[in-house]
Amino acid sequence: MIIYTIFPGDLRPLLEILMKKETKKAIKLIGLASSIGFTVAFSIFIGVAIGVWLDRKFSTGPWLTLLFTVFGIIAGFRNYFRYMKKQEKDQKGQ
Repeated sequence: MIIYTIFPGDLRPLLEILMKKETKKAIKLIGLASSIGFTVAFSIFIGVAIGVWLDRKFSTGPWLTLLFTVFGIIAGFRNYFRYMKKQEKDQKGQ
């Protein structure tokens, strides 16, 4: 058995040798899918946070929280659909 010392600069060529093309593609897709999920959740969270802050500032009850939650949901899914459209375009290009 051969043991190699791996330095940070040497890691990428080793991974290129060890991983198949399909494995690399699967890891890339998993990373992209998780980032899109985070983006949708973060958009909704930001909408709720802005709504709660405005409700406290103007004493408007839950109305601005509900409004900005809807805005956050719309923004999150808009980002999701833009991402999916880009992925579809990239798939057709390959």
